[in-house]
Amino acid sequence: MKTKTCAVLPALVCGAILAFLPTIRAQDPTPAATATPAATVTPAATATPDAKPKTPLIDKLTTDLNLTPDQQAKIKPILMDRHTKVKAIRDDASLSKQQKKEQLKEIGQTTDGQIKAILTPDQQTKFDMIKGEMKANHGKHGQ
Repeated sequence: MKTKTCAVLPALVCGAILAFLPTIRAQDPTPAATATPAATVTPAATATPDAKPKTPLIDKLTTDLNLTPDQQAKIKPILMDRHTKVKAIRDDASLSKQQKKEQLKEIGQTTDGQIKAILTPDQQTKFDMIKGEMKANHGKHGQ
């Protein structure tokens, strides 16, 4: 049973991370060329004119890793792209559950590699710790 849980855990962590990404896209002043305006608006972004949309993942990484503005600008589109790809996989009814898990895992690994390439060695170590914490916390929520 543990091996089954270990195989599912990366996909679940990826999903948990991606759950927060629509708000990141809503805050971006220059939406991606392939996105439609209706797809980028979230209820949090339209709640009140003065309300600032929340971006928990980028905010957490910025705070915990002490990201520079340049690093934030490079990481934000990576996270947005990850969200788009994960949504497409989840919405693809032609894929089996196992195929979806495999593709989600691959996206997570690719994205993590892209993010780590932007980070300093110290930030990379902290990034790995944050991912470990998120996996541990996600496991607690799943029980």
